[in-house]
Amino acid sequence: MATKTVSTTGGNWNAAATWAPSGVPATTDDGIFSPTSSFLNVNVASTCATINFTNYTNAITMSAALTVNGNVTFIAGLRVGGTNQLTIGAASTLTSNGFEWPNTLNIGTGTFTVTLSGNARVSGSLTLAAAGAATMNSNTIFVSGGLAAGRSVSGTTTIQLVGTGTWSGAGTVTNALTVNTTGTITLSGTDSIVTGK
Repeated sequence: MATKTVSTTGGNWNAAATWAPSGVPATTDDGIFSPTSSFLNVNVASTCATINFTNYTNAITMSAALTVNGNVTFIAGLRVGGTNQLTIGAASTLTSNGFEWPNTLNIGTGTFTVTLSGNARVSGSLTLAAAGAATMNSNTIFVSGGLAAGRSVSGTTTIQLVGTGTWSGAGTVTNALTVNTTGTITLSGTDSIVTGK
């Protein structure tokens, strides 16, 4: 495992010169965004071990999907362009620091736990891939889009739907789930909840 920091010149994810030390991050490498890091474009579907935006002052563009197989640390004021999703693909602590992720947040395939360090907000949808069983623990995740529960999810995190979207999927939600919106949540397919409000 290595640490790869976005360079002062930035660029596309898949360009070696975008990173310091030079070289595209492997799936086992940590992605770091420092105060001197320039812009980054996730131009191809990519995977890394962890990602940390602490002290980052530039912008990331989500032209393609990004999978993180570990901890995700945002920073308030992070600028995000593009519309592609962020997938958490393994056991993770998600630290939002007051930032609202603007696109879909996907909890990927597998059986693992995502722990929220503080409340989290997602402007897009919260989706859970179909295979495995997810656990989400601690605090509240506020979701402005839909909920696509492709598999069951449990744990102590409260899922609060606060916008307009569709609740779909055959997965059973055993987390506390609250609908608190002036918008419309449309139920699609077979949706089930065991506990919650």
